[in-house]
Amino acid sequence: RNTFSLPKNFKFSDQQGPGNVPGWDSLGHINLMSALESEYKISLDISEIVSLESIKDILIFWKKTQHQMTWLSLCRAAIWMACRLSF
Repeated sequence: RNTFSLPKNFKFSDQQGPGNVPGWDSLGHINLMSALESEYKISLDISEIVSLESIKDILIFWKKTQHQMTWLSLCRAAIWMACRLSF
């Protein structure tokens, strides 16, 4: 909402994307991807940026990313515990 300076009462739907959200054009898309990277401390590669074409795509990507981040955190914790136990 802030990236595109939309009013608070603007209603989003999963199917919206460039062309049907005011301000979500090619430059708006880059600004949105940059805002996502900054806000959530992630790094998107070009293939991910290009593939995120709707709100639904972003939500699916986020769920997948969160799962991977959680799994990575668990693996790091397990490695840390294994190292601590071996000393």
